[in-house]
Amino acid sequence: MHDAVDRKERSQFDWHMLLRLCNGSIAQIRAGQVIFRQGDDTDEVFFLASGRVKDSVISKIGKEGVIGIVQAGEFFGECGLRGHRIHFATAIALSDCRIVRMPSSAVARAMRTDTSFAGWFADFLLVRVDRLEADVINHLFNSSERRLARLLLILAQFDQNGVDSITPRVDQQTLANMIGTTRPRVCEFMNKFRRAGHISTADGQTVVHSTLLSVLLNDAADRG
Repeated sequence: MHDAVDRKERSQFDWHMLLRLCNGSIAQIRAGQVIFRQGDDTDEVFFLASGRVKDSVISKIGKEGVIGIVQAGEFFGECGLRGHRIHFATAIALSDCRIVRMPSSAVARAMRTDTSFAGWFADFLLVRVDRLEADVINHLFNSSERRLARLLLILAQFDQNGVDSITPRVDQQTLANMIGTTRPRVCEFMNKFRRAGHISTADGQTVVHSTLLSVLLNDAADRG
C-alpha cells in the first residue's frame, strides 16, 4: 500500500508553479460536476490540487466502467499529450475540487524546457503504471471480497501509520464497477466488514480501520 505515501510526496510539489510554468488557471469544481466528457477535445491537461475525481468510460449500450479515482496531487486528462484528439473517459468530481487547468501545448512545452517539471511528471506516470499493473494482478488473482478490501484501503489513503475516513462518499454501484462485481455483492461484503469491525460509520461517512488489511493477508479468503 505504498501508493498513499508516494501520493503525499508528490502533493508536496508547489502546484502554484503550474500557473506560471504551464499557463494554468484555477477552477473550483463542485461535487457532481462534469469536468470533461468522453469524446471531448483533449486541449487541456488537469492537475487535482484538492478533492477527488471519478474517471469512467461509458459503453455503447450505456454501461459504465470506472477506471479509477483521481486523488489530490495527481494529473488527469493528459491523453492529448500522447497525440489523442478526444478523451476516452469522463471525469466527474466526487467532492468539491480545486483544479489547475493547463493547455496541453503549454504542458508539452514545459516538459521539454523544465527538467524539474519533466522529472516530476515522469514520476507521476511511473507511479500510475505501477498502480495499473497492481490493479491487473488484483483482478486476476484476488477474490471480489479482497478486491473490495484493497479498494477501500486505497480510497482511505491507507499507509503504514493508519487510515483516514473515506471522503467523499462513494456509492456501492461505483465500488462494484471498480472491482468488477455486482452491487448486491458489494453490499454483502460491506456488511461483513462492518460486522467484523473492519469498517464503521461516522457522520454518514465510512471509516476504514487498519484491521481491514487482514482481509488482504488472508489467503483463505473465498475466491468469488
